[in-house]
Amino acid sequence: MKALPLLLAASLVANAAWFTTTLLRPSGSPDSTAIATRDDIGRASRSGEPAASRGSAARAIGSDDRSLAAAFKSDDPEQLRDALRALGVDDALVRQIVGARLWKNYETRLKAIGKQPDDNAAEWWKNPGHFNPRGQTREQREEMRRIQREFQAENERLLGPPDLHENPWLERQYGFLPAEKRRLLQQTEQDYNELIGEINNETSGFMLPSDREQLRFLQEEKRRDLESLLSPEELRAYDLRNSPTAQQLRWKMTKMNATEAEYLQIFDLQQNFDALYSHNTPFAEPVERDQAYWKARQEAEKELNAQIRATIGEDRYLDYVMSNDHGFQQVQAATQRLGLPEDTPRKLYALRNETPAAANRIANDATLSYDEKRAALTRLAETTRAEVRARLGSEAADVILKNHSFRWIADLEKGNITTFDENGGQGGRSLPKPSPAKKP
Repeated sequence: MKALPLLLAASLVANAAWFTTTLLRPSGSPDSTAIATRDDIGRASRSGEPAASRGSAARAIGSDDRSLAAAFKSDDPEQLRDALRALGVDDALVRQIVGARLWKNYETRLKAIGKQPDDNAAEWWKNPGHFNPRGQTREQREEMRRIQREFQAENERLLGPPDLHENPWLERQYGFLPAEKRRLLQQTEQDYNELIGEINNETSGFMLPSDREQLRFLQEEKRRDLESLLSPEELRAYDLRNSPTAQQLRWKMTKMNATEAEYLQIFDLQQNFDALYSHNTPFAEPVERDQAYWKARQEAEKELNAQIRATIGEDRYLDYVMSNDHGFQQVQAATQRLGLPEDTPRKLYALRNETPAAANRIANDATLSYDEKRAALTRLAETTRAEVRARLGSEAADVILKNHSFRWIADLEKGNITTFDENGGQGGRSLPKPSPAKKP
């Protein structure tokens, strides 16, 4: 587990302050006559009786409370831990409060090392959330990491190893591993992230071939370490959660509300494609992407889509394509916000097939003149807009129709017909203008 960032630590300090003021009210306040533990409150709520009215659930302020007040005022996190535990406070809350108090001691040392984000408070025109470590020397960065590791070790000494279940993100990413392997994996990743981060800091935004070689070497070394640490089954589970393919694919799977089985099926197909054509490898030498490269990539992508389609079926493949279209996402959001029928996005998305088909029939009608075809396409565009408004309402439809993904409707009025294939790709044609009349 990495050391808490300053922002999170500040949040925990605020939580601790709230806890302090709530738990230890001044002697004259209306609520100062009793203090209930979390377990007591839970028992009281289950019985329907106020916590303060039950003898075991409330205590008059006495020596224990004064000890707790003294623990909050002191700089000794161990004393604070013991006082909170003696009071029966939930261990997860103890960890937050004591961790925040402990971090305050280390935060002071970190701020003394070098420039921190809040040092730029006067520079209002810059983003205060963006901390650029390149303003520090290598020695300063190493000292910061040393202090963070020291904090981590002290935090675990006081409170024990962190409980995976307290952090949902860690549960998702590492929950498949036993505790000791999880700890070793997190430490391995932290070590390599620090090494890679140091190289990125040194490049100052300009990467040399030697930098790429170092990054490539570290990536290969990390993979070898992972293969040594994890069994083949664990390594597979790791890749499904943490690989570059997983990081990209999860976005698509979330949008289409994929099942676990669908994700597993698509992952292998996508990973094979990424091995040849992924652009998410900053350590690799730039590839000359000429016409032959793009043609090969386009053919491989068609094959990938065909494989996904055959794997998950026609209906779910349509969901896969639709859910990753920006226009469809906007219609989905409007549907949810306005409480429209659930099939509204699919109904409107179907217009992308129905309307161009009708437009092509008009364009191919040899009995119509050019002007008649243009007029018919304009009427078709108006009819399509009317259907969008009927399903979304005028206000939402005006927003959707301005979306780039629905520009094909307005293009009909210009004599341009956009078509969409089963993979969401676009094609099109324009009405051929009549030849000018020949002069006699």
